[in-house]
Amino acid sequence: MSNAAERSPAGPRSTFPTLATILLALSLFAGLWFAAQALAGAPRASAEDTSQADTAAVWPTVPPTITPHPATAGMPIPTPIPLPRWQEQRELIIGTFTLATVQEAEVAAGRTLSLDKTALLRLTYKVEMTVDLSKLGPGSVQRDGNTIAVIIPPPAWKKPVFDGILSLEREHHTTLFPEGPPAQVIGKGITDVVKQLEANPGLRRLAYDAARTQVTELLKDLGFRQVTVTIGQ
Repeated sequence: MSNAAERSPAGPRSTFPTLATILLALSLFAGLWFAAQALAGAPRASAEDTSQADTAAVWPTVPPTITPHPATAGMPIPTPIPLPRWQEQRELIIGTFTLATVQEAEVAAGRTLSLDKTALLRLTYKVEMTVDLSKLGPGSVQRDGNTIAVIIPPPAWKKPVFDGILSLEREHHTTLFPEGPPAQVIGKGITDVVKQLEANPGLRRLAYDAARTQVTELLKDLGFRQVTVTIGQ
């Protein structure tokens, strides 16, 4: 009896460790469950944010340096297009005009069957139009590669040159003036032709256009691609 009484209290003490173990397991499970929920609710970093973070991490903190390319050895330097020797070229003939004037001339005795002692003669003259290129100075030419701009002086008329005669009378002029018209008649014709040149703005415009065209063609023949020709004062 005494032995049974001594072993009876051992029954309740043997169950205590089992309850403690269960409670500890429940506590661990609850902690793991809350941790999992916290991780599930936390925001995830996107791939773009990660890429930007990586880029920011590797981006240099000092200013970038520029390394120039080495000069190409043996690169040929273009040869400038040679300009005309303006001083040697001097006058550039732009064109020739033919103008006419009617003058009255006295007829020598015995050379006409008419009672009139005078005859009307149609005299023709050649007039050369030129540009004096020797007047071009350093400021008259501006060039850049194959582009050039030139300021030329205005075209000038040379002295009219007597070219021919045609009688307006019935008799042929060779009969009336076998040696040609008198010198004073030719002189009057020159004066009249000069007046025609000065009073005709259309002829001056033709002269300006012809001058620009001639000089432009001259420079393009040398190799210039863009040419600008201006008439100076």
